[in-house]
Amino acid sequence: MSNLSQFGFGGGIKSIQRGIITLSGGTLGGGTSSSTISSVNTDKSILYLLGYSTASTNTIQDDGINRMAYLTLTNSTTITASGADNTFSVYYHPLYVSWQLVEYY
Repeated sequence: MSNLSQFGFGGGIKSIQRGIITLSGGTLGGGTSSSTISSVNTDKSILYLLGYSTASTNTIQDDGINRMAYLTLTNSTTITASGADNTFSVYYHPLYVSWQLVEYY
């Protein structure tokens, strides 16, 4: 069983931040969008993708089956979400990407 000290994190949790980033609909390839967060030490932080969803209809282009979302801790105050649609070049509804950032001591 692993513990946080194996990954270079000396102690407990310093902060937890959560949010949702909205990727606009109608964007070729899914697009990107960013969220500003309270400053963290990027070397002692882990970013989690909690999930993503869309308010899609039942049409083949908007079923959300082949959509994916990616998260990046861009810098100490920015998280960037990127979307990709592997089957269709354009989707019409926004994609909501939920995240959690944990910073350790």
